Amino acid sequence: MPSVAARLQSNLDTLTDRLADLIRESPIEYFNRYSRDVVVIVPEYYWGEATSEQLNDQLAIKRDYEQWFDIFKSVFAKATDDLNRRIDEADSRLRKWIELGSNWSISKDRSANEEKLRADVQLFYELLAILDTTEEAETILIPDTNAIVSEPAPINYKSLASKSTYVFLLLPAVLAELDALKVNHRNPDFRNKVDKVITRIKGWRKQGRLREGVTEHRTITVKAIACEPQMESTLSWLDKSNRDDRIIASVLEVQSNQPNARVVLVTGDINLSNKADVARIETAEL
Repeated sequence: MPSVAARLQSNLDTLTDRLADLIRESPIEYFNRYSRDVVVIVPEYYWGEATSEQLNDQLAIKRDYEQWFDIFKSVFAKATDDLNRRIDEADSRLRKWIELGSNWSISKDRSANEEKLRADVQLFYELLAILDTTEEAETILIPDTNAIVSEPAPINYKSLASKSTYVFLLLPAVLAELDALKVNHRNPDFRNKVDKVITRIKGWRKQGRLREGVTEHRTITVKAIACEPQMESTLSWLDKSNRDDRIIASVLEVQSNQPNARVVLVTGDINLSNKADVARIETAEL
């Protein structure tokens, strides 16, 4: 399975092709800037009135681009001022094509219009190329609470990793929920099960610092994140008071820190899986 950077590139390929189809089909009108006593400083060509079908396609492309750009920005959350300027420029250029508004780049030549569109999209590909490294991509498996309670042994996640070397990562929202379940769950058998998971985690802590990682079964690295995610800089639709949303935000931060890694959220929770799909996070179920 590809990394988040590779998935972003694949999604951008699809969006660009859809947008290219739209601008090839959209009507183009000519504006005679010299028909009066003064020259009117506006583009010579402009988009004509779109059909209902074209407007529907445009709305769908815009919606999908907004979701894609949110994920793209999350990967570049710690970008420098220079990179942020490049991101803003790429975003501005692509939105001109999506909006089918005033655009000095368009002409009566539809093939030339598509070439100009793809040239503007190239700015995004250049930014994504920054994330490409020659290092072997790491696989990071992140269990939610239900997953780790039902199967606390990292070795039993090997089939999901499709390799023997991987990171088994514990999130603060999951650790907090384990503590709460140990005390508050009404079923004593379940509380006992949770207690065994917590005992196992404490055992890992005795081996070393979980923040840096401890080794399990020679090839598995168990790690824990101590800090809650920065909700003010994550996807706008995530709610900091919602545990599932904090899990999504934490996974996005992991992807931001390691965009070339394959990051997998292990969950059987339908609602969490749906949110992960919107956030372009790979999920798997034990």
